[in-house]
Amino acid sequence: MLHDRKSNTSLDLAIAENHLIRNELVEICKDIFQKKLRCENLSYPQGFGGDPELLEALAAFFNRYFSPHVPVEPAHVVAGPGATSCLTALLFGICNAGESVIIPGSYWSGFDFHMSLLPGVTIVNFPVAREDPSEETDEQNLMRCLEASIAACGAKEPRAVVLTNPHNPTGRCYTKPALESVAQFCESNGLHLIMDEVYGLSLLQSSSQETRFISSLSLDLPSLGVNPERVHVLWSTSKDFGSSGFRMGCIVSQANTAVCASVGMLTTTQTSTLASLITTVLLRHPKLPQLITLNQQRLTVAYIKITSWLSKHDIRYVETTGGVYVLARLAPLAESWAEEANLMTKLKAAGVVVATGRSFHLSESCKGWFRIIFAVAPDVLDKALGRMEEALGFGQKEANFRIERKKYFALNV
Repeated sequence: MLHDRKSNTSLDLAIAENHLIRNELVEICKDIFQKKLRCENLSYPQGFGGDPELLEALAAFFNRYFSPHVPVEPAHVVAGPGATSCLTALLFGICNAGESVIIPGSYWSGFDFHMSLLPGVTIVNFPVAREDPSEETDEQNLMRCLEASIAACGAKEPRAVVLTNPHNPTGRCYTKPALESVAQFCESNGLHLIMDEVYGLSLLQSSSQETRFISSLSLDLPSLGVNPERVHVLWSTSKDFGSSGFRMGCIVSQANTAVCASVGMLTTTQTSTLASLITTVLLRHPKLPQLITLNQQRLTVAYIKITSWLSKHDIRYVETTGGVYVLARLAPLAESWAEEANLMTKLKAAGVVVATGRSFHLSESCKGWFRIIFAVAPDVLDKALGRMEEALGFGQKEANFRIERKKYFALNV
């Protein structure tokens, strides 16, 4: 075992959580409870599809940060207990059991479980990237994949296309032309387009104009010949605000009242009033802009740290635009999924947990890739990289990529 000599605790770089602004969030939440908590917050949720004040706060939030072509109104938003719950509720409304949903390329494996178990739909999946995961968001390859997926659906009638933007696991953003092409593809095939934008504000500050995040809310759908009734956006506080445990998510559907009603019926009584209170105040908080900027600054610093480490050891990685992870080829010589899994086991024995590329449905020619979370405390990342160096046989030299804690947390809200 290559565990820390003082601790057998494994360092988890597999679960996509953001730990970088939690200290600030805890202080804000304490202040909210102290000043805003009332007896009525312990009752059942008020309103349909979410507390009216929450829906107003969410609409204002999207209008401020997601540049919608049509301003988001409270009636366009339905809240629920996390983005995944909202997604499954949405699929219940637009799919029948046994129908299919297209997810092109690699994707979060949790979709497999949630979509098949709850709404009972089948995922149709074809690889976008043949050999290079950085091609996952490439428009030409994406459209090729979608056409192949339609042809493969057969009797399992397709009802929707689901994309995550920024992409998971590569962290890359889709270009505006790619988003427009997908929207038009869905329109021509009578499909809904569901955009999972939970990492929409978890962006690196080094991102260029060409690689920046563009919300599908900003598209001029009528000018593209696309019916807005078929386009829906998912978002939650879990990634951008580092609070997966809040279980607070929502859908934005700007032209489909039936969808909003069906999601509301399935989620209204499931939403925590305490999470609604915190989210409502947080989205209106005067420190929110600083908090978002701080998060992006810390994500950028952590990304530079881990990619410097990867470059030092000549490990190939996909250049990231957003998200809390980087996709790296830790096992470049792996010729089978078993060899990829063997390295994961070796890293786990060293006290570091990472996620294999196979768990994200990377193509058969993309073996040896791993998704590594970097949105952790700097000392945790330092320790994890040190353990990985030892497990990968890079020698006993301690990784020289430490960033002083004071510098890392210098910007406080």
